[in-house]
Amino acid sequence: MSLAREQAGPGEAEARLQHRLGEWLRSKCDAPAAEILSAEPLNGGYTNLTWRVSARVSGRTFGDDLQFILRMATEGGVSTPDDLPLLAQFDLLKALEPTAVKAPVPLWFESDSDILGAQFLTMQPLGGETGPRYFPLDLPDRNERISSFVRTLRDIHAVDWQAGELERILTAPKPEHCAQAALYRVMRCVSSRGLDQHPLARRATAWLSERLPPRSEVALVHGDSNLSNYRFEKGEVVGVLDWEMAMLSDPAWDVAFYCGAIPKFYADQSVAVQQGERERFLDSYSSETGRRIDDLPFWEVLFLLRAASGSQLAAMGDNRTPIYWQRLEDLTR
Repeated sequence: MSLAREQAGPGEAEARLQHRLGEWLRSKCDAPAAEILSAEPLNGGYTNLTWRVSARVSGRTFGDDLQFILRMATEGGVSTPDDLPLLAQFDLLKALEPTAVKAPVPLWFESDSDILGAQFLTMQPLGGETGPRYFPLDLPDRNERISSFVRTLRDIHAVDWQAGELERILTAPKPEHCAQAALYRVMRCVSSRGLDQHPLARRATAWLSERLPPRSEVALVHGDSNLSNYRFEKGEVVGVLDWEMAMLSDPAWDVAFYCGAIPKFYADQSVAVQQGERERFLDSYSSETGRRIDDLPFWEVLFLLRAASGSQLAAMGDNRTPIYWQRLEDLTR
């Protein structure tokens, strides 16, 4: 029976996890016995199924109780052609362990799909909590969160990807081809959604092709710097989730992600407030990194094209992102 293929309710899926996962965990821990106490499905995410697992493992010298996150790709999950497969995600998390990036600590990767119906990875849970997808103006610790978010982007973009394993895991474009590679990546996403002949998508692609930055700094990019992927505790980022869109590209991608989403999440605010939010974020990022994003219009339009045509909701035929299409039209006139 395959978790990846069957339409099972949460209770049935949990029962199967408890049945099969215990023996697997016992083997991994080289323990006399392992009992799965609970397997709680976690909300969010369209590409993977995710559970928080609590277990008791007998004979472990470092404690009997164990908690971990289990993540498994599923058939029919919403993804894009360039999303990292689970093994690459696991390898990326391993490569990030010695860095300043607060990514989850990976535990085990399982390639045998017979165990749960698909390959899966496990990792340690992160602390903190996931907040809203933006920084509400009345959020008590808003200033602290913005500053910590910017510092987290700084740490991600500062990773020395040439010194470790990252170049083996991720494809590194040449600086003079970085923007072109990013455009091709988004075009593949647009095509996979069947939107390559959409008039506005074609116009945006032409606009981008005419304005390719001649050269980029190549850095590790999270690729999905949606604030719901950042866990906060007392105003500080304590963890960064969801690395399947990570790549080696221009850091402007992550910056444009935040800037491009401002009109959506601050839609009830005036244009002046939105512009102030944008300028504050850019000033903070520049101050922390010493980096100016001179080609931001290109990267913002690229993000908007990706967000409008490649969002999970759009892929499921549920277009709740008209503001991205409208913004795309405004910027490419």
